[in-house]
Amino acid sequence: WAAADGAEAVRLAVEHQPAVVVMDLFMPVMDGIEATRQLRSISSLQHTRVIAYTARPSAVDHDLFDAVCAKPCAPDTLLSLIEELSGQQRH
Repeated sequence: WAAADGAEAVRLAVEHQPAVVVMDLFMPVMDGIEATRQLRSISSLQHTRVIAYTARPSAVDHDLFDAVCAKPCAPDTLLSLIEELSGQQRH
């Protein structure tokens, strides 16, 4: 599923309960940082892994995100990261 903004990303995550979310940090309505904070506060999503997808990886809070994928990113790199994280639970 793809979200047009951070608020929709939270809504879709609640609805679909994904194992991994790829979160763009700069989106309209609600940015990816706030959307991830909201995801982390929802008990049913506590084990969902979140990848920060950003052109500014040095600005990422590594306590909030499980991994970082720096733009531009080859599709195979992102898919490998998703596969790696999908089998792991957040602690």
